Amino acid sequence: MRNEPSVLEASLRKDTFDEVSLGFSKQQVMAEADRCLKCKSQPCVTSCPVHVDIPTFLAQIKQDKVDDALATILKTNPLPGVCGRVCPQESQCEAACVLTKVNKAVNIGQCERYVADHGTWTSTKKKAINKKVAVVGAGPAGIACAYTLSNAGISVDIYDSWDQMGGVLRYGIPDFRLPKAVVDLEIDRLMNELITFKKNTVVGKTITLDQLKQQQVDAIFIASGAGLPEFVEMEHSDAIGVFSANEFLTRINTFSAHLDDHDTPLYPMKKTIVIGGGNVALDAARCALRLNVDVCIAYRRTINRMPARLAEVEHALDEGIEVKECLSPKAVIVDEHYKMTGILFQPTKFVMVDGKERVVEDVEQQPIIIEADSCIVAVGTSPNPLFNSTLPQLKLNKWHSIEVDEHLESSIPMVYAGGDAVLGSATVIAALGQGKKAALSIIAKLC
Repeated sequence: MRNEPSVLEASLRKDTFDEVSLGFSKQQVMAEADRCLKCKSQPCVTSCPVHVDIPTFLAQIKQDKVDDALATILKTNPLPGVCGRVCPQESQCEAACVLTKVNKAVNIGQCERYVADHGTWTSTKKKAINKKVAVVGAGPAGIACAYTLSNAGISVDIYDSWDQMGGVLRYGIPDFRLPKAVVDLEIDRLMNELITFKKNTVVGKTITLDQLKQQQVDAIFIASGAGLPEFVEMEHSDAIGVFSANEFLTRINTFSAHLDDHDTPLYPMKKTIVIGGGNVALDAARCALRLNVDVCIAYRRTINRMPARLAEVEHALDEGIEVKECLSPKAVIVDEHYKMTGILFQPTKFVMVDGKERVVEDVEQQPIIIEADSCIVAVGTSPNPLFNSTLPQLKLNKWHSIEVDEHLESSIPMVYAGGDAVLGSATVIAALGQGKKAALSIIAKLC
């Protein structure tokens, strides 16, 4: 029988940003690791974007060799404590587990988290090979690339506009899902003498990509993420009280704007509507709940089709957040001061178009109005447009993502790109996989 972690009681969660999932005990992780069948084909490894040797680290847990298990994971995944908490294992490694045919998959994510939280690992001194790479962006893709390059003896300068590393792990994901202490621990564990962090540097403004190329670097990896929020097409979307989830979460996670003594406090919300159905929408709604805001989520599909992780949806429902299904926002209702007072929604329905199911507005039903003084839009993000404006020779696709070849090299020789800058808004583990792949491509060229 599959083991599940204990969670903080729902009644206690509404007033605290403490982590909800409490993780495995030693007894639980040993029992869960024992469920692994050690399949010869290892489909879980194949389905992992960074190909963690899952059977080996589970076997090491069974032998009570947690430090060895951590070393095994770190060979391919530099952020196991992060991935164990936020990765969609249910659609990746666990989905491929053969136990799903007769039972439930091994809880790989929670085992990985346990190892990251309880294992110890010491970095060995790296032997430099007189090669240097500039990495633009200190999020998951940039971290994975820098880590892989440094292991090959290549010096790395990481440039980021923030004053701390982590990217979306730090400013986007709330503590109740990913504590900042975990992010700090994981990053500190990876830093070594070949990696230098250049903080508060906006590549494209503070320093151009051309200037970077002139600083005797042998290659550049762009991992600038997808920090440009997208908005839905609805009338008065610029009304007072309408925010992107990016701004809302960043102001809470990074600037503590929800605290009473903060110099730039949050907009005074009493009732808010979160538009969207992904992890970011769930994060925003659950943050608002913890600030004593009356909150609901409006999603254009049904709740069982929300792209957010199943565990996050369950936690939100346990906390009392209502999900209003099959609603498409049409207009923000405003008062004489152009302040939001509600949103007009058109109900939606599912239809078959060319053999595929589509969501369309159901014009046979009357529009409905949900009253609220604020709205948080969480419908996706786009890559940073800064590079296109300062480096027109860098080719982008129709989604404004950087075009790359199979080696993740861009239209500019020895300039690589990966993570959300290429994929759009994707998962942490996908970004890690791209950072690692780009590093291996650079290594193949330089070494």
